[in-house]
Amino acid sequence: MKKKWKITILIIIIIGIVSLFFGVQFLKNAREDRTWPFNSGMKLPSFVKYYAYKYTNPDSLKIDTHLYEINTEFLSIPDQEAIGGGGSVNILNSDNLLITLDNGNNWILNLTTKNFIKGPDIFFNKFLSIRDVNIFPEKKEIALLVSEITKNNCMFMKLKIYNFSFLEKKLEISNDKTLWKSEEVCEDYNPFAANGGGRVIFYKNSYFISIGFLGRLSNAPSSGVSSFPQDLNSSFGKIIRVFDEGKSEIYSIGHRNPQGLFVRKKNDLLINTEHGPNGGDEINLVIKDSNYGWPCKTVGKTYSYDYSKDLEPWPGENILKDYGCENNKVYVDPMYSWIPSIGASQGLEYNNDEFPRWKNDLIISSLVGGSLFRVHLSNDNHVINVEKIKINERIRDLIESPSGKLILYTDGGSLIFLSNNNK
Repeated sequence: MKKKWKITILIIIIIGIVSLFFGVQFLKNAREDRTWPFNSGMKLPSFVKYYAYKYTNPDSLKIDTHLYEINTEFLSIPDQEAIGGGGSVNILNSDNLLITLDNGNNWILNLTTKNFIKGPDIFFNKFLSIRDVNIFPEKKEIALLVSEITKNNCMFMKLKIYNFSFLEKKLEISNDKTLWKSEEVCEDYNPFAANGGGRVIFYKNSYFISIGFLGRLSNAPSSGVSSFPQDLNSSFGKIIRVFDEGKSEIYSIGHRNPQGLFVRKKNDLLINTEHGPNGGDEINLVIKDSNYGWPCKTVGKTYSYDYSKDLEPWPGENILKDYGCENNKVYVDPMYSWIPSIGASQGLEYNNDEFPRWKNDLIISSLVGGSLFRVHLSNDNHVINVEKIKINERIRDLIESPSGKLILYTDGGSLIFLSNNNK
């Protein structure tokens, strides 16, 4: 009997050692490939994950899952058929949300009663597209990043600022002011291009806006390449800082389609998320005067790339020659890349007690992926764990409610409220 127990224990030890060895090797390879194996449903014992992680990561932090049973509450937005490729959801005050659709139609939602009230028509049908809306309660301002089209079929972006008041369930808008305007683009662009970006936030006593490269198609129709992101005379493919008096500066360049822009308060970091081409969606730590590579450097491929053949890797000689790519330029690598693409949209740093194990983690929403991604960072801002939370909806925007719930705004015309069932 004792002999059988010894054999059993020996087998268990051998299995543990073998599992640990292969787990470590798999994790090492995955980290080199900029992927995370535990998102794929790989079944490894928790102790294997722990020691594999300790072995491969200098921060020696335990791999941690959210462990929560997440409750999802769906709420349909009126006129949901109007939702397109833009719009947003924002905290108006502790009891109310402002939901703005792509065409400018907007609704106020009371978080207690879950009743919708029609908002003012001032935004409605006024612009070609509303890229983003943000509310700054301390300044009593609402900011709109919008695109417009001229009579000559030229397109431009601008930052609009309004003052607002909200009394007795009524939103009043006043003092229409254009604080910033881009140059006009009159050729080789798609006015409804999916590569327009962008976001507007208030940070360091100024407005920061992210703008994509607009889908300019000359010379490379299959890839949607533009020379704008490397051109310091263009506003497109940039993150731009705009001051209260209307002065502006290019803050960073080389952006493709920067769908998300937010601040990580823990380290006072400016972070953006952006769509790559076919693969290569990114999280970037945005540093002033830095170049993030598009179209000269990316981990993705052009949409015309045939993965079944050993073709020339991106970007290829024509891109290097025609789009401002130079050998002496320094390009900043992303903090993290998704291959294949998830359609990264907005992000935030979670800072509440509804999901206490998520505190100071980044939460990134996705369109194609239909999921949230919880991103855990090391003390020196390296991505050390990415956890996928399946939602099964295209998520356009997300916010953290005053109570700590996550509120998701979807292309399907819904708000989704995420709460913790384990509390």
